[in-house]
Amino acid sequence: MGNFVIILPMFTRLRRDYADFPQQFWLMFAGMMFSTIGTTMIWPFLMIYASETLDLPLVAVTSLMTINAATGLVSSILAGPIIDRLGRKGAMVVGLVGAGLSYFLLSRASTYLAFAIILGSSGVFHPSTVWGRTPCWPTCSRWANGPMPMP
Repeated sequence: MGNFVIILPMFTRLRRDYADFPQQFWLMFAGMMFSTIGTTMIWPFLMIYASETLDLPLVAVTSLMTINAATGLVSSILAGPIIDRLGRKGAMVVGLVGAGLSYFLLSRASTYLAFAIILGSSGVFHPSTVWGRTPCWPTCSRWANGPMPMP
């Protein structure tokens, strides 16, 4: 009985918070959650798959992660002004299609060079989705016109 008394206010607050935010917020939240979980879960298995496919030790294959991170860093520096000029919706669409195509092509890659090029392009596309969706959060928030109150 004691646990029920503690949990009931939590569900009441969750129901209130759900009603306070527009449906677009929850759609964006769910999409970002699935995207983040999916891309995070790919990396450990991708390294094992690449190691077995290329017949290289994991130490050598992890350099592919460095290539992806380096292209993502350069792309994120360049992406801001480009996305501001071209628009966020188009950047998100191009980024998501490019990332999806990159992951599909990874299943067809069989050489280190192919993996490097595809993971490099994946690093280029990822920042455009982040930069495209980040400005959506403040406009969907119930605190868009002022600071977030302390709980």
